[in-house]
Amino acid sequence: MALGGTGPDAVVALVLSAPADVRATVIAADSDTEIFIRDACDDGAESACNDDAIATNSEAELVGLAAGVDYFFVDGYDGDSGTAALDFVVTPN
Repeated sequence: MALGGTGPDAVVALVLSAPADVRATVIAADSDTEIFIRDACDDGAESACNDDAIATNSEAELVGLAAGVDYFFVDGYDGDSGTAALDFVVTPN
């Protein structure tokens, strides 16, 4: 499932106290992005990934994400780097 972006990664930990549906969208990026989600910060199982859902911004939607910590990585596509924001919409199940 991995996309394999070669740019620098930015990582955000999302802590859920109960199961939820989660949509994470890269917004206001000034470079081409990829997003992937893991259950551990280093070498965790990847649960979703996306490249360019909205122009060059990426978005991932996870249905029924279990309570706990998940790590959202924003990566630069093909070595790109820059600034971006990550927007979360969390809907409890």
